[in-house]
Amino acid sequence: HFIVAVYDLGDMTHEINEQSTIIALQLSKLNCFSRVLFLREFVTKNKIDIIHSHLLDSTLISRIVASKNVNLVSTYHSPLHDPAQVNYSNWRYWMDRITYSKKHFLIFVSNTVRDNICKRLRVSENYKVVPNFVSEAFQPVYQYSSSEPLKIVTVGNLKEVKNHILAIRAFSKLKSFPITLDIYGEGHL
Repeated sequence: HFIVAVYDLGDMTHEINEQSTIIALQLSKLNCFSRVLFLREFVTKNKIDIIHSHLLDSTLISRIVASKNVNLVSTYHSPLHDPAQVNYSNWRYWMDRITYSKKHFLIFVSNTVRDNICKRLRVSENYKVVPNFVSEAFQPVYQYSSSEPLKIVTVGNLKEVKNHILAIRAFSKLKSFPITLDIYGEGHL
């Protein structure tokens, strides 16, 4: 396996099998062209058959560097082409639409993500929804009791897009109530 990080290597790099090759492109506005050329040569030299990208920047770069005989699989994690979303970018939407081809295979983490991306990119085939959350069959046994403190836990990347600051601000107004919030994750925040 070859693992390519568009920007920097993540915190979990040490957990990757030593038989894998890991590359950090260190992509920036200044080196974008040369790094994309490097990756294109890398894909060709190593006779890559399949590229699986996660998140939009990786997907766009994968579409640019892959030759016609390379199969592309892209996983979409959010309905990012909804202008109401905090991470919406008109420029990225148009880049996604221009580089998308019906031969690409798309994976969506929910029906909501599928609906948004399929509608905006006009996708009608070559996709699958693979939910990454608890199914509707799960029935929690927890029953809230006002006689005990309410403890809430969130787990996720500590990045701006997750908007943990909104929860922190809301909970600052609930200091007089028996309620706590624990936030767990990794990231620059």
